Amino acid sequence: MRLRTPSLLFIAMLCWYAVNATAGSTEEARLAQGTGKPAGKNCELLMPPAGAGEESGHGYLVQVWPRAKDIDAHYSGCQAVFWTTASQPPRLAWLVEVLNGDPLRRWSADPALRDISQCVYARGVLMKGSPDLCPVPPELLMPSQAAGCVTAPNPAAHCDYDVEY
Repeated sequence: MRLRTPSLLFIAMLCWYAVNATAGSTEEARLAQGTGKPAGKNCELLMPPAGAGEESGHGYLVQVWPRAKDIDAHYSGCQAVFWTTASQPPRLAWLVEVLNGDPLRRWSADPALRDISQCVYARGVLMKGSPDLCPVPPELLMPSQAAGCVTAPNPAAHCDYDVEY
């Protein structure tokens, strides 16, 4: 099995979102009432669960639930990706809609990510969206390390990334 590290696209999106995201409770209210938001298991998360996977980059902590390694052919719902800094609480960056283990699309309440949110896939094939904006093959699911691998002062010995899905 080949181990994966986060792609530059994920890191670039995360950095852009962190710099341009709006703060405050109005964002949470808009998130709860947004149109086109996926529905299902983990699609309503506003905070990462305690066991969320972790990743870091450019001063940000990324938390992922569920981890990519835990999404199999029996999973339908969302993978939620959150970002935070030492001085800010976690905020939802985006959701990945998954149907029977197949990642279909990325959704975000942030209007700046609207173009990427329009990319829709089925079994890795781009079904809707611009080939110039939508990566093929898609890298929708965010790989991560186990909880504590980034935040713990003495991380566990088994802090490998998710295997390629």
